[in-house]
Amino acid sequence: AVRAWLVRRKEKDNVEVASFLIGRIFKGFLVRSTMLRKTLRLSKERYIYFPAQYAWEFLVCLNVTRRQRGMDPVANDFEFEESDVYAVRFPEPDELPERSSALSAVLMMRSYCVLRPRREG
Repeated sequence: AVRAWLVRRKEKDNVEVASFLIGRIFKGFLVRSTMLRKTLRLSKERYIYFPAQYAWEFLVCLNVTRRQRGMDPVANDFEFEESDVYAVRFPEPDELPERSSALSAVLMMRSYCVLRPRREG
């Protein structure tokens, strides 16, 4: 009877630890998702601008992301639309201070870039 009680207690402890970990992981996911949405304003900013010389690298990153989401990859001969802005200042990655997180690196790049509307004529 004592062994059965110890087994039940151990199982109960395992369930409590598992539920705590699941809750913590879920809360962390919600906090990170909310922070990304608010910081990057993804609902308002619908475009990602990058220099034409990095089109292949961006296509690779896009296909990796699409594969992780279970979507079909974009064809290798895909051509991105030309934007309605041009970069007056777009620093190389080695010109920027190093950051430990991807989000802070993106925000740093955003603050160092200067974009202007492209005018026809």
